[in-house]
Amino acid sequence: MDKNINLDRAIELAIALMNLNSNFQQKYDSIELTRESEIMELVRMFKKDLDNMS
Repeated sequence: MDKNINLDRAIELAIALMNLNSNFQQKYDSIELTRESEIMELVRMFKKDLDNMS
């Protein structure tokens, strides 16, 4: 019975770690998308400035 309790606890911990990893991954993806859109906006502004100079 003790082994079953330990196995159940190990499964609970594994699920908790997977959920934690998923939450971090979602936050990281969100930050990356924001950074990417900010960079693209800077590129558009730079291109616009270059077009205006010529």
